[in-house]
Amino acid sequence: MNNFSQINNINSLNHLRVIIIDDNADFAESQAEFLENRDFQARIAPGKDEAILIAKDFIPDIALIDLRLKGESGIEVIPLLKNISPDIICIMLTGYGDMDTAIGALRQGASDYLHKPVDPIELETVLYRSYERIRLQKERINAIIAREKAEAANAAKSEFLSRMSHELRTPLNSILGFTQMMQLERKKVDETHLEYVNIIHKAGEHLLDLINDILDMSKIETGNFELDIKAVEMDKILKECQTLLEPAAEKNGINLNLTCSVCSGILLKADSKRLKQVFLNLLSNSIKYNKSNGSVEISCENKENNFIKINIHDTGKGIPEERQQELFIEFSRLGAENSAIEGTGIGLAICKKLIELMDGRIGVTSSEGEGSTFWIEIPLAS
Repeated sequence: MNNFSQINNINSLNHLRVIIIDDNADFAESQAEFLENRDFQARIAPGKDEAILIAKDFIPDIALIDLRLKGESGIEVIPLLKNISPDIICIMLTGYGDMDTAIGALRQGASDYLHKPVDPIELETVLYRSYERIRLQKERINAIIAREKAEAANAAKSEFLSRMSHELRTPLNSILGFTQMMQLERKKVDETHLEYVNIIHKAGEHLLDLINDILDMSKIETGNFELDIKAVEMDKILKECQTLLEPAAEKNGINLNLTCSVCSGILLKADSKRLKQVFLNLLSNSIKYNKSNGSVEISCENKENNFIKINIHDTGKGIPEERQQELFIEFSRLGAENSAIEGTGIGLAICKKLIELMDGRIGVTSSEGEGSTFWIEIPLAS
């Protein structure tokens, strides 16, 4: 039995297995009787060789070892027992004149010592201390095992998602390519079939967005996500976002205003591509979940420690306070999955991870019926 399973079999003080190694038979038997009356499991060995034979089958949790055995030192038994059970707790039994030897035993791996004749109350106290040490070892080992299992499961999941996503992208890009060709050849395709092509293309784009999001998430979770942190012009990113999102805003009747005097000329310390990804996600959400003839605006405010806070305000229906904490959880869409509004459910979770990787913060303030303000705090470039 290895030390992990040995420790995991201990559920209470009364389940401890104790080996008493002492050449005084009367003393050893009295101690064994005392322990067994308290539901301990006890075995007796008069010397080193007998102790090793018993320990191989019994696998003791604690050893009570007399410092002075016939013709040998009890200290010699410690490493032999630890070869069988690395986590065994060795308690030395010593006379009052053997203090220096007892201290030497502690240096050799013993955990504690008791004076002979052994006081029953003192014995129980030392055994309880030993039990606490074993219990803490058990908790530590279980925590390590649980963490390693979780890490292995996450790594396997991320590897699976990454491979599947790559496999899906190849045929999907072909589908999108052919639908784009058919859209360009409008004269050769009747209106009904062109509508079908548009539906296929739209669904394909949505699926590609989902695949790209899953790839990003798997890279972040496995630590294979590299950022290119440098000085980034905020004006440039906002202008690019305005150009990309203006058609969607017009289609939904939303006034998109991404100009801000405070933001003008500001340099951010960030990854340009990933910061733009965050802005596009937050802004497209503000457009999609807005009300008819609503608006999306941006504002900035300087914060302490060389940070700037960027606010994205919308005039949507708002988010209940009790559900706002769910926003940045993967695949949580707060009921929007039952609506006609498309979304992957992991965009905000990715935004949160990206901003945190850039040493920033992200959050939201919202009131039902009054819209929402998503904000990010990002460091300024020195």
